[in-house]
Parts: sequence; structure tokens; C-alpha cells
Amino acid sequence: AQTSPATKLGLEAVARFCAQAFDLPMTIARLNTVIGPRKAYFSALFDAVREGREIVLPGEPNCHSPIHTEDMIAQIEPLLAAATVPATVVNWCGDEVVTTQQTLARTAELLGIPARIKVVSDPTIPAGNPNEITRRMALTGPCQVPFWQGFEAMAADIMAETPA
Repeated sequence: AQTSPATKLGLEAVARFCAQAFDLPMTIARLNTVIGPRKAYFSALFDAVREGREIVLPGEPNCHSPIHTEDMIAQIEPLLAAATVPATVVNWCGDEVVTTQQTLARTAELLGIPARIKVVSDPTIPAGNPNEITRRMALTGPCQVPFWQGFEAMAADIMAETPA
């Protein structure tokens, strides 16, 4: 969404202020794309391919550093333990960079139908959001759910549902 980056920066500014003003140890986790829950980014893309809808992407390639919900759960305690004043800032993302185009190609392969992709560059929307993982790795260690393992499990769950 066009307003997402500005909104996130505003929320982060308030959090940083509160950490300083109230001497409140804080960790600001800048969340990347999530894999795991139904109706999140990758499952919504899967549904779009299954339903034959066109998918508009803001860049070629459209990179992400997705994190699985199981890894998020495992990383909450280490991220809370890293809270400081001023706030600790960390990219909360997975260990791998994948492109939306790669996931759509795999989705098309699994479903046996083509993915309809259209790339429309817009200078107000980031073309993707791969993240630097060094700080997160130092705080939490590596992720335990590799992206493609999580993606294949999500795909199997979706395909087990009644077709859209």
C-alpha cells in the first residue's frame, strides 16, 4: 500500500519517543513479509492464481525476506530480551530472499495453470523489501523454517480446501 512506509515510520517515531521519554526499554521489530497464516501475502497470491486473477507487482524482481509464523513465535523472547533505551531496532525477517515471481511460478506449477503477472512500476511504492538480517541473526539465531518448506506446507493446506 502506498501509505505503508509512511505509516510505519510514524509509528516507529512514536515508539522511539516513548522509549526515551518514559525510560521504557523497547525493541522495534520492522516486520517483513509473513508466511504461514491463511490470507497473508503468499496465500492471497496463491488464491489469485487459482482464481485466474491478474497479479500486479511493483517491481521486477519483487524481492522479500519472508519469515514464518513459527519462527516469529520462537523469536519473540529474544527480541524482548534485546529491548533497550534508546530502542533496539531490528529487521524482523527470514534468512532467505525470495521473489514473488518465484513463488508465483511454483504456485502455477502446483496448480497446473499459469500465473497472470503484470509489473507496474510506481515511484511511490517500493519494488520489494529484502532485508539485512545480521542484527536479527545476532539476537535470535537462524530461522528454523526454510521458506520453501513453509510455502509448500501452505500450498498443501490451500489445495486441500474446497476450490475457490
